[in-house]
Amino acid sequence: MQGFMLTIPLVYLHDILVYTPTVKEHICRLDSVFERLKQHGIRLIPDKCRLVQQRTPFLGHVLTPNGLETDPGKVKAVSESPVPKTLKELRSFLALAGYYRKFVKGLMQAIRDLEQFYTKVVDFASRGLRNNERRMENYSSFKLELLALKWAVCEKFRDYLWRATFTVVTDNNPLRHLHSAKLGAKEQR
Repeated sequence: MQGFMLTIPLVYLHDILVYTPTVKEHICRLDSVFERLKQHGIRLIPDKCRLVQQRTPFLGHVLTPNGLETDPGKVKAVSESPVPKTLKELRSFLALAGYYRKFVKGLMQAIRDLEQFYTKVVDFASRGLRNNERRMENYSSFKLELLALKWAVCEKFRDYLWRATFTVVTDNNPLRHLHSAKLGAKEQR
């Protein structure tokens, strides 16, 4: 379909979608598409063609004059799928359900909550305080947690985190507000 404007046919693998605001324009565009297919020796299977439709299934959705809708057959497959009993079944179900995430409010959060059941911890690390760190009696719990975070990010996991976007998950309440806290010169380093 090289050479066509993007608005004439929308091609995805072996599917071709032609959409227009009027029937007259639609017939004209279909004629152009058929001519191009003929030039390249591509034949269509008439039983698989849906011509001049108000509603048509395409890529797991239904296209209508009002926009994109869910395909009732796919929704039925999701709603009637059995409860996953294995990790493989859970992953398969989450992939199927995730396809309709833009239609179901809060679905991605529910999927993330379920993913925690099979997400593996990559690594775990801990260490005691070094001698010079123990001598500083005035370390608050916030400063100790910040020290541990600095050690983990800048030393222990540096090779994994370098130039990567990551999220620190902590149950330490002061550290949760680190991004908005006013830090002294020591803490900023």
